[in-house]
This record gives sequence, structure tokens and C-alpha cells, in this order.
Amino acid sequence: MAYWQGKGLFLFLYLLFFLRFFLLHFFLFLHLLFFFHFLLFLTRIGLAMFGSGVTHFFFGNATGPIGFTLFLGG
Repeated sequence: MAYWQGKGLFLFLYLLFFLRFFLLHFFLFLHLLFFFHFLLFLTRIGLAMFGSGVTHFFFGNATGPIGFTLFLGG
């Protein structure tokens, strides 16, 4: 009988114990990546709305939300 035969559960728990840190940090990193990407997306929208309001105040209807968003590169 081989040494690892009948020890599948122990091997699984052993690997789970040592890989849990890697898995936790990987999923945490993934979560933060999407979260910060979402924050940047909201910031971009906020900048476009704020900028369109400023340009609307100074230049009237010459530039609006669409114009300023295109100016940002969106």
C-alpha cells in the first residue's frame, strides 16, 4: 500500500492550510482591483459633470456634458 493511499483528506487539508493565504490575498487583490476601477469610473463621471457645469457657467451652451466628456477622452 502506497504511503499517500488513504491520505487524500489529510493532503487536501494540508494544501488548504498552506494555500489559504495565497487564495485569500489573491481574491482580496481582485476585489480591490475592481473596487478601485469602479471608483475611478465614478471620479471620471464626476469630473465630467463638474467640468461641464463650469464650462456651461462661463461659456453658456457652447459646451455641455457631451462636449466636456469628449474633451476628457471619454
